[in-house]
Amino acid sequence: MFVGLLRLELRLHGVDSLKGKRAIVKPILERTRRKFHCAAAETGDNDNHHLAQIGISVVGNDQSFLNGCLDNIANYIESLNLAEVIDQEWEILSFP
Repeated sequence: MFVGLLRLELRLHGVDSLKGKRAIVKPILERTRRKFHCAAAETGDNDNHHLAQIGISVVGNDQSFLNGCLDNIANYIESLNLAEVIDQEWEILSFP
């Protein structure tokens, strides 16, 4: 069993409140969950309305599939044009 983890740092443009931030981050998370059947949540920068950190995880039995899946998720979020992806980090863990 393999677990793929993806962390994305997003820059939110034109946002001046935490309510405005939620209006951008929530649709990103919902669309990503629905399209890729993954777990996704805001994981950091909670009090900064210009930045958002989101974490995504997927589980599978093929490491190369998870690698491609995480890459597709990152590309999809960037293609939404709701926020700028300024950093990303991913890791695939193996469990016996």
